[in-house]
Amino acid sequence: MTKKALFWLATALILCFFVLPIVWVYITGLKATEDLYKPDLLMFVPTLEHYQYIFGGGANSLVEIRNSVIIAVASTALCMVVALPAAYSFARWNPGSGHLLYVTVSTRMFPAVVAAIPFFFLFKGINLLDTHISMILLYTYFNMSFATFLLYGFFRDIPVELEHAAQVDGYGRGEIFLKVVFPLIAPGPPITAVICLGKD
Repeated sequence: MTKKALFWLATALILCFFVLPIVWVYITGLKATEDLYKPDLLMFVPTLEHYQYIFGGGANSLVEIRNSVIIAVASTALCMVVALPAAYSFARWNPGSGHLLYVTVSTRMFPAVVAAIPFFFLFKGINLLDTHISMILLYTYFNMSFATFLLYGFFRDIPVELEHAAQVDGYGRGEIFLKVVFPLIAPGPPITAVICLGKD
């Protein structure tokens, strides 16, 4: 009985740890604008003004949602197009004894604000400020190293002997990637894409 009680107590604590942020988000959505920054979790008068703003079409809310969807989907797609072959090459050829992979992953260690100013001047110089393309490229940059590192683990777990056997059968490198390796890591790209989409 004691072990069961401790088990369910630990489960409840872990569940609260993960569920509380989600509950906080929905509770915050029911707060009035002037109550958003108050520390009280439950001491407020509920309102639906924020949901009315979104679903009622107020102040170009549909345009804002459309822009978010375009940027998130396009940046995720571009990130996956680049990260898949990059991760595969790192897993198979390991250029520079792995140093290039470490350099790629290390870009995640920099705060986003460090890259904001250089990107601002870059986009200003090529007239891309306030455009979808600039935001797509920016989110792609921030997600690229994470997606590459995550997919690298999936590719590394695939035995290289399978590729050697496919080469003996006459497959080219592109065919090996599409017909042999990619089906074996089928869960990897969707998981990575969902995470990148959520980060956007």
